Amino acid sequence: MTNNKKTSSLDAKYIAAHIENIQTDEITITHDKLEVILLKHIDKMKYSKTWITPLSLFGTIVIALVTSDFKNVWVFNKELIRGVFVVGAFMSLIWFVISARLCYVDRKDVSIESLIDKIKNKKVL
Repeated sequence: MTNNKKTSSLDAKYIAAHIENIQTDEITITHDKLEVILLKHIDKMKYSKTWITPLSLFGTIVIALVTSDFKNVWVFNKELIRGVFVVGAFMSLIWFVISARLCYVDRKDVSIESLIDKIKNKKVL
């Protein structure tokens, strides 16, 4: 495709070639269908970051376990308090593993390409 623009000698000095690549696809979709697709995609994007909270909680509890010297408080003895922290660390670790697995399984569903394929009504593998 030729370009009918006039170029000055200054432009010709610095620009070796002008290449146009403007072919595109036109997608026709109804408003309600697009809204449903986008809302589902936003939900999947929210859930793609769910592993951050349990990992942060696990790290905080482990740091507290390693660096703290538990003492008796009111009617709670130090072994009970330490046990609560160990159980909390274990539960947050399980939560992290489950969240990370779900994020890993759905990692392709949150990409821009998968969103465009859903809008185009293509079958996503």
